[in-house]
Amino acid sequence: MKTWKRIKEIDGLYLHLNGKYYIRRNYPKRSYHSLRTEDFKEAKSRIKAFVDSHYGRSESWDNKTITFGDVAEKFVKEELGLLKIKPKTSKTILHSLKHLKGMKDIWTKPMIDIRCKVLRKKIDYLPKLSNGTKNYIAYSANKVIEYASDLEILKEGSFGKVKSFTLIPRRIDLPDDKQFVQLVNIIKNHKNKQRPIITLPVNWETKTKAELMVEMNASLATVKRRITEKKRGPKGTQPNLEAAFTFLFLSYTGMRLGEARRVQWQDVKDGHIVIKGTKTKSSHRILPLWSELKKLIKAIKDYRKPNKLDEFIIKRKRIDMALKKACEVLNLPCLRHHDLRHYFATKAIQSGVDVPTVSIWLGHSDGGALAMKVYTNLMDEHLISQSKKLCFGSKVKIQSTVSARN
Repeated sequence: MKTWKRIKEIDGLYLHLNGKYYIRRNYPKRSYHSLRTEDFKEAKSRIKAFVDSHYGRSESWDNKTITFGDVAEKFVKEELGLLKIKPKTSKTILHSLKHLKGMKDIWTKPMIDIRCKVLRKKIDYLPKLSNGTKNYIAYSANKVIEYASDLEILKEGSFGKVKSFTLIPRRIDLPDDKQFVQLVNIIKNHKNKQRPIITLPVNWETKTKAELMVEMNASLATVKRRITEKKRGPKGTQPNLEAAFTFLFLSYTGMRLGEARRVQWQDVKDGHIVIKGTKTKSSHRILPLWSELKKLIKAIKDYRKPNKLDEFIIKRKRIDMALKKACEVLNLPCLRHHDLRHYFATKAIQSGVDVPTVSIWLGHSDGGALAMKVYTNLMDEHLISQSKKLCFGSKVKIQSTVSARN
């Protein structure tokens, strides 16, 4: 017989082997508190008193109707700007709180009645969201809960945290060598659709209506001409080499897009590239210039002819649209710019580079654990060829049971 029997009717209520009822707390560590009764009805009333005393509002708060939404809005106005986090993280928290605001039963619920386990289930039920996005929402909810403790709405140490969700690595179908060349050629000929911009004339406040109409009509005529050129294609259109350069540079270096955009010509020296990492200290690293990368750098230099050493090598901010179009033409699964980092890691390991070295090139500090878990989508042919290298030295003769009996 088990020592503890969970009572499903009430969350957190357990019946001990000795016949008495207990309530279980999971934060700051798992512990059981006796309700000092063997009667179920009495336990139900005592558990309510226990929750009010341990999870309730501080005595300094008279209003017992402050909701989760009230605390979240106060957190955004007063606390979010003071946190030592990146601006991108602040935007993520704001976006995640919009998902929580959509949960009316959570947003309008009193803060003292919020339960982390229930909140996690609500987040898990959100449709069409990856576990990574759900983790951002859980992180934002925990920030609101921490802020509620700071405001003494909740007693410090009495409230738990919303547990994170397990991340499942996305399966990526990487292109083979032939498809890779085809992708480069299609991206090179891809035309970007840029929205024409209409600007107001200079000193428009001091001009008459007739003068403004003349200048605006001229501006509209320019916009129409640009739209027509976009449809027909102007004569002597140059191939989209900048997008192709970005695609090849990410594929040959395994950099993150933010890292690649920060590389300057002065960072290329003595047969290597100095990479200024964007995530951790280990992401600051040196990448050797191997043969194909050298050819690419030379091609960019001959095409661009930079005058200053502080100019950036990569000028395109993103290539996702060109890459998506190329994949659609070749009938391949859609690739993103970060998938080229997977491509680099996979090709490096297939070429015989050991995993710790690949991990250093990628900017990881775990010795290759993350690289093997996430960044290697090794092809079946490579796995089969590698299995042929297995050798156990000693050759053991195994006889069948029939021959052994004979």
